[in-house]
Amino acid sequence: MIKPGFNNINDIYRRFVIETPSEKQLMCFNEQIFNKQQFEQKVDYITKHLANLGVKQGSVVGYSFPNNPESFPLFISIARLGACAVPLFHMIPDVAKVGIFALARAQVIITTSQIAPGLKEQASKIQANFKIATIDSCTQADYSFETTDTSSVIIENHILNDTDSNLPLLIASSSGTTGIPKIVIMTQGNVASEFYIAQELAIPLHEDNNVAVIAFPLSTAGVIVCLGTMLAGVCQVFSADVSPVKFMELVSRWSPQNVVAPPAYFEAILSLPDLNKYDLSSVKRMMGGMDFLTPSLVQRMKAKFTNMQGFANGYGLIETTNVFMICKVTSENELLSSPTCKMEVACSANQIEVRDENGNIVPIGTEGELYVKGANVVRGYVNNVEESVASFKDGWFRTGDIVRYESTTSVTLLGRKKYLIKRGGKSVSPIVVQNFINTCEGVQNSAVVGIPHPLYGEMVWAFVVKHQGVNIEFKDVMKHCRAGLVNYMVPDQIIFIDEIPKNPGVGKVSYEKLREMASIEMKKIE
Repeated sequence: MIKPGFNNINDIYRRFVIETPSEKQLMCFNEQIFNKQQFEQKVDYITKHLANLGVKQGSVVGYSFPNNPESFPLFISIARLGACAVPLFHMIPDVAKVGIFALARAQVIITTSQIAPGLKEQASKIQANFKIATIDSCTQADYSFETTDTSSVIIENHILNDTDSNLPLLIASSSGTTGIPKIVIMTQGNVASEFYIAQELAIPLHEDNNVAVIAFPLSTAGVIVCLGTMLAGVCQVFSADVSPVKFMELVSRWSPQNVVAPPAYFEAILSLPDLNKYDLSSVKRMMGGMDFLTPSLVQRMKAKFTNMQGFANGYGLIETTNVFMICKVTSENELLSSPTCKMEVACSANQIEVRDENGNIVPIGTEGELYVKGANVVRGYVNNVEESVASFKDGWFRTGDIVRYESTTSVTLLGRKKYLIKRGGKSVSPIVVQNFINTCEGVQNSAVVGIPHPLYGEMVWAFVVKHQGVNIEFKDVMKHCRAGLVNYMVPDQIIFIDEIPKNPGVGKVSYEKLREMASIEMKKIE
């Protein structure tokens, strides 16, 4: 359990080492188990190598590799030395990775022998000035952990004794509304705040089985939240193979009470033709992030994982160091009825406000844009003064999320401002419409977008995925919508498709692709 009061990762880790029993299991990678003592040894091992590479306070360390036992201790090691991490998903093309590392001014890149040659080739093309080190043996790398002796390195001479909470710890980027990447720097204090939120997301923990099988790629958001829950006492079970089949093999092998993955990944699990062959009886809770756990998805998970009693869903952005609001259900009675888009403030240190277009706070029960303030909010965007001024003011971050203001600590998320549909002067939430469509018998999933229309402003287009073997038609979905949605929210068009298009990586719905598909269909009608 992470005790409150620390505003940096290093103090949290020190206290964790002191108070956690040596035999406490922290992570299981494939068939290899690491207890607290072994984890601590792994952190020291990596810290020595980083120090030997010249990493110190102010250094920038990039890394990219598939999930492995080094993912968590590497992040801790970078923090101990006062350096800043640039974690990148290993499936990003080498040319893009090298470009991002160079932009972040990384001095050292940590990777594997499989990835190192490609990075080295691309780095030479742009004359990037950084060392490439591998955690395993590699003759093409500048440095190898496996073949380099660090016995002469004295850790105490390198790690920070006093850590400033404002010290940069992680550089992350995402694509903004213009498609131009927005880069933020997360500090020790920002990430420490996320560790407390991750702990709150993980509670209630099952005292007899604090095990979670996870499917998140352990870079950026994944490493922060999963490391936070691990330090809170949840043993993280994961694999380099992130396929749904391997995930279910881990579930059968370790009998966890918690399964953790993005919603799109849970959809893939439910699509496995032989899902029933696995032992699902231990699972009592599902945890998700990076997108919504829709009511339809929760219902379908419950139908397969029959002992499931609750769920937890985190919501956030890179500007808030990931999660700043959560939705939790802790009883079986609530499981199938709770709206997953109703979110509570994740930490007492966070504050929220809902404001109108003029920046005034709106009354409870009305809609507006969500603003958040707290220790996990970054200071602004790197080298982007215009966007920083527009989005950050007096510690408040303007999220771009349109919500209904439920209370001073809770909101119902209606959608990103840029995806909200304006139909006939009315605002239509794609989330509300698609969640309602998903309650229609025979519908597996849906997604809703707005398409320009000369009379209405925008039309409501719904893309629907049927349950396999179920024969529902346009009229069935329309009848369902007219019975439960106000007139202006009822879809103008419904298109049946085999699957909802998703963005690469975490699998969020690709609204741009859906709009493109709708435009093609429009031309057929015209």
